[in-house]
Amino acid sequence: MLIAGGDASGTAEIFDSSSGTFYATGSMSIPRTDAAAVSLGDGRVLISGGQSNGEAVASAEIYDPASGTFSNAPDMSTARAGHSATALSGGSILMAGGDADGSAEIYILSSNNGDIGGARSKRAVYPMDAARFGHSAALMLDGKVLIVGGRDADGNALSSGEVFDSGKQRFFAAGEMQDARVRATMHVLFDGKVQIIGGNDHRSMELYDPAVGNFGGHAHLPPDGDEHANLINQIMNTPSRAALFNSGQTITEIPSAGQALVAGGVDGNGNPSNSASIYNSSPASVTTDRLDYAPGTPVHVSGRGFQAYESVTVMLHEDPHIDTENPHTFNVQADAEGSFEFSEYAPEDADVGVTYVLAAVGQTSGRAAQTTFTDGNLKVIVLPAPASGTSPDLFATVTAVSYSTLDCATGGGTVTGTTTVNVDNKQSGGGTIVTSGNNSSALITASATSGTAQGLTNGPAFKAWYAAIGGTPTTNASVCVNFTSSSTQTWYAAYGGPTKLVFINLPRTTVVNQCSGSLQIQALELSTAIATAPRRLPARLSPRPEIPRPCSTIGTTP
Repeated sequence: MLIAGGDASGTAEIFDSSSGTFYATGSMSIPRTDAAAVSLGDGRVLISGGQSNGEAVASAEIYDPASGTFSNAPDMSTARAGHSATALSGGSILMAGGDADGSAEIYILSSNNGDIGGARSKRAVYPMDAARFGHSAALMLDGKVLIVGGRDADGNALSSGEVFDSGKQRFFAAGEMQDARVRATMHVLFDGKVQIIGGNDHRSMELYDPAVGNFGGHAHLPPDGDEHANLINQIMNTPSRAALFNSGQTITEIPSAGQALVAGGVDGNGNPSNSASIYNSSPASVTTDRLDYAPGTPVHVSGRGFQAYESVTVMLHEDPHIDTENPHTFNVQADAEGSFEFSEYAPEDADVGVTYVLAAVGQTSGRAAQTTFTDGNLKVIVLPAPASGTSPDLFATVTAVSYSTLDCATGGGTVTGTTTVNVDNKQSGGGTIVTSGNNSSALITASATSGTAQGLTNGPAFKAWYAAIGGTPTTNASVCVNFTSSSTQTWYAAYGGPTKLVFINLPRTTVVNQCSGSLQIQALELSTAIATAPRRLPARLSPRPEIPRPCSTIGTTP
């Protein structure tokens, strides 16, 4: 394993997992800190950017283990430090962030007679949703890249996430984690979920579920007040250990050796450290079909990577612990592939609000794995859709009636709470939570019109609810939202009645006409997706009293 940079000289060394020793190898061309490293898939490693002598650099170099030397690679398009480098399919690399603009590029190396570093192409992609450095990135099973946390230009730790879609060559917001994280460890599970571990001093983990596009399952590792002494040892033998390291160490899994190396970082005085520790690791992993469960819902657990036919102990650790008659320790037998499925546990009503750490341990192999989930309620977040041609200060009044069971569309269950809030498109923090009580469904209703933030005048009429930007609209003012595979759902209320203009992804050939004082949209095609960013009307298109006159073309969309 290559360890490079982080010092004033640009030195590098190799860790030999078979002997547990380090030895020096060739040095980089320049010293680098906050550089990004990515394997090229053939044993070579690309090191890019970073800080050198106090300045961010765009240069890159490649380490070849066969010769033990570094050679220059083509520069990135811009200087980056604290960026991420993620290998995509086909040999291309996504370089993201690490600059003030939140830019990103696709970096492609091609070989010339086996000599990487000659021909190269690069292309810019749409900028990130938020400029950041010190973030974490992981290639998900669907080929998209999840990016979380990091710091903004002012050094503030971020809790936001975003997803890069290589097919569309752009980033999309992915919501907010419960914790802000810097250089968190990310672990992609076999069902596509991603564990985000550590990156702060909270000893915590949470997950991202790409199937529903939400974060959830936040838990402490180990749970506060947990009475099972063996849990901490199990955690230290899995990727979950990252929750306990917050001094800048690098943590690298070495699957072929069944080990993980924790190295470097800073000591208690903030000085660089040369310490290193080896921990056991294993290929075992566990996941649940949801990140959050309503009381009475069976938790379906899947395990992979255990020893064939061994007995696996599954223990549910609660935070805080709740004394109920429900058993929390189970034994299940792995099959010939070392896999198991398990659905014998369901949270009770008394467990609402409890966080679970699910720990699985093979009784023969000792292989261990953990994941987390919560027993909470359906959480509905609402925001005005980010598009309006009338005012930047619109808000919508939304009323939510929460029900204890599915499904509110049929009036099932007991009403557990009613909430009425104003949701402002200027607000931060990812929207307003409108549900309340111990609920499994909610009926959310938008007001008929949207007023200004000062409440002085009425704005445009209600148009549609969107479950996600670009999703199929629901034109009814009331929407029944049911508990699905995640406890958190975001809905956007779009406003724009017949007398108000709302941009709706107009194609290039669309023209906007003004006829007799009213605004009309004429388009060859109209997308049902609302634009992903607010667009202001040019001054000449602002609604204003007009003297009746014949129609005339006054603008063409860019």
